Amino acid sequence: MGSDLTEAPTEPPSDFRDDVLAKLARADWHRYPDRSQTVVLEKIASCYGISPDSILLTRGCTEALRVSFTAAAAEGFRLLLPAPSYFGFSLIAESLAAPHTFYSGADTVAVLRSAADVTPDSTLVICSPDNPTGEVRQNAEIETLAHLHRGGCIVDLTYDHFAQDPLHPHLADLLEAPVTACLSLSKCFGVAGARLGLLFGPPSALERYRHLVDPFPADYFQLAVLDSLFDDEWKSVREDLVHRVQRDRALVASLVPGILPGARLRELNGNFVSFHYPDDVQPDLIKELLRRTASKHFRHLSLVRLTVNGMTLSGLRAMKRK
Repeated sequence: MGSDLTEAPTEPPSDFRDDVLAKLARADWHRYPDRSQTVVLEKIASCYGISPDSILLTRGCTEALRVSFTAAAAEGFRLLLPAPSYFGFSLIAESLAAPHTFYSGADTVAVLRSAADVTPDSTLVICSPDNPTGEVRQNAEIETLAHLHRGGCIVDLTYDHFAQDPLHPHLADLLEAPVTACLSLSKCFGVAGARLGLLFGPPSALERYRHLVDPFPADYFQLAVLDSLFDDEWKSVREDLVHRVQRDRALVASLVPGILPGARLRELNGNFVSFHYPDDVQPDLIKELLRRTASKHFRHLSLVRLTVNGMTLSGLRAMKRK
């Protein structure tokens, strides 16, 4: 695991993996996968309380973001990207030569309403919970903001399953607004190696996106993972993977104040714990923390993001004992 990546700390149990491999063994390897994937989409739709035609399968959340960014730019909308936030937003926009500017992720709806008057021909990109701050936007906020921008909103829900008040149980309501939402299955369900993502949106919007995705959006391995992951038989596995991270997140958060007195914890909503450190902190202490943990340092914000995993817990416990 990279020392600053927010990958899942654990993988699904062996019996789940056996179920996936059994399905893969039964696949007709000499045939292309079915383009429609009706059964898999119906399982996913049932999990999120939406219709199957509101979902596109993508190869990771990155493809979902790329597709939605491409569509917005093709329709003449400027992308408004949050800062600080996921660095991939700007990389994708730049790779597409898509017009984009930045706004403060901490801006209130009132501030963003004023900004929308200046740039109405835009699409607002939101990361909720935000990486690295952990801040969340509520459904009502997103719906209001979506209607303020002619290009609506693109919402990255990568960390939503870990949130204390997640948005995905209200996805059907959210999609009634001009909103598309991207979800990575890598972080929450421990399947980063399968590169699985979902793009949610109103059916009319997704019809315009279909030509931007591969006609065969998932291979047999990916489809077997999806089929098992969203089967009712494995619902408890999905829930357990998320709960284990939330439990360890609380442990990580409890250790930080004892190591860095004066540290200000951000909201606990991702598979990470972020905190601002005081100006008078000893630089060597931050260096040791970064060396011992899976972390990323946002120096300009005096902020450290700790990925919740075994390396981070072991490192923090060692520093606490010291």
